[in-house]
Amino acid sequence: MRKLSLKEQISIIEKCKKSGTPLAVCLASRGHSYDSLIYECDPTPPDNSKLDFVPVDCRPSIAEGIPCVSFFSGAGGLDIGFECAGFKTLVDVEINPMFCDTLRANGHKNIIGPPFNLGDVNDPDAVISALEAFGISQNFSGVFHGGPPCQSFSIAANQRFSKPLGKCFPSGCVFTSSLDGVPNHVTREHNVKSIERYMRLGFGKRDKLGRVDRLDPFRPSKTIIAGGTGGGGRSHLHPYIPRTMSVRECARLQTFPDKHFFTGPVARQFTQVGNAVPPVLAYEIACAIYKTIYQGQKSAKIKPVVPVS
Repeated sequence: MRKLSLKEQISIIEKCKKSGTPLAVCLASRGHSYDSLIYECDPTPPDNSKLDFVPVDCRPSIAEGIPCVSFFSGAGGLDIGFECAGFKTLVDVEINPMFCDTLRANGHKNIIGPPFNLGDVNDPDAVISALEAFGISQNFSGVFHGGPPCQSFSIAANQRFSKPLGKCFPSGCVFTSSLDGVPNHVTREHNVKSIERYMRLGFGKRDKLGRVDRLDPFRPSKTIIAGGTGGGGRSHLHPYIPRTMSVRECARLQTFPDKHFFTGPVARQFTQVGNAVPPVLAYEIACAIYKTIYQGQKSAKIKPVVPVS
């Protein structure tokens, strides 16, 4: 889709303001969408073709089927990383019903969690009993991994980004691939006043009214906002289009493969992405575990798992 010139964009915005017509309608009537919009400054994406980032599902599998059990599974970030490294997830343990729905939507069948089980690690006897029903014994020879909620010990983004980052996952490389036909790519239809504010922001700058930041494509992304337990998450502003990012764009920043699907309302999809362990990080952890503990040994045998009735 052709990008608008700044002159065309300002003209459309002014007409919308005068007529009271929603911006989405004004854009569509001219054959455009929000993705046709540009920023006043730094509107053109840089050339990221030489960046050497390798997607998690394109990395070498080295672990040869070593079994693992996933606790605090969430939307599956740890599972993806470990499986891409060659581990085999036997069972997921997850307390959140929506996260369990996402796991099932992505082919996970053996889940200790709603609606068949509470999936609450605060009741270890119940979890142990459920694991035993899946054939996971006390002398399990594989890996237990988990990503417990991190809000209580996370460091705020403004503290992290006030320090040098060293040589770093730049976020601009995420925005160069096509989004045609990928799931979870629904963008918000902002009102004309919001777009008018957003389009004036430079890289890394914050819209104080909406409390959203324009990402700097030359730096790692700021943390995806997961939201609280009662409300949904939200995203930052796209670095090249003056709108908030879609769930899929945020999932790409978190290094999820495009084939991984998130269920539930959009706000809760953001929560799942924001709460997830990035699959590439999980992959590196999995490879380190394999090389430290298992490399050179005979592969751990995968025990049969009782199917869910």
